[in-house]
Amino acid sequence: GLLTVIIIYYIIEVGLLLGFGDSFWSDEYSTLLGLQIFFVVVLTVDILISPLKAFYSEGLLVKNVGLIIAQYTAFEVYLDLLGVIAIALPLIIKDVESNWIIVLWFLKLYSMSRINEEFQRMTQLYIVRNTAFLVIKLVIYSVFYAHFMGILFYLVSLALYNRNYYGPNTPNILWITNS
Repeated sequence: GLLTVIIIYYIIEVGLLLGFGDSFWSDEYSTLLGLQIFFVVVLTVDILISPLKAFYSEGLLVKNVGLIIAQYTAFEVYLDLLGVIAIALPLIIKDVESNWIIVLWFLKLYSMSRINEEFQRMTQLYIVRNTAFLVIKLVIYSVFYAHFMGILFYLVSLALYNRNYYGPNTPNILWITNS
């Protein structure tokens, strides 16, 4: 649902922030501030609601509130708090360098894996839906991989261009200026 969209949004944002830095941050901060505040509120509410969510353990649905709270506070609450802090801190400080803390957002991939496991468990009896889900998941993984590889190659070329690594022929050799 909404948490999956928020997680995917920030994973893409991390790549864009690392690749484009200050120009992306100033544009995003001025245009999407309301959306990001909404995301922080949603994630904070999720921290409050998460101890009330039942979970599966060894094939059984655990609905005991004490066990749910103990399981959540043992590990996941720290990931959720780090995620909210990683998003809220750059918004409070209003500085592009403070966005490096947002790399901690990748810890939320653990939450994505739990959502993935729950969805696969629900669709296990429906072979067609499960197969479609697996194919879509592979396409999404491929897009993320291509996205981050593109950013990596861009950053390498940009560093070579900024340092004039190949001398006067640098603009002619790099794909960043010839593509």
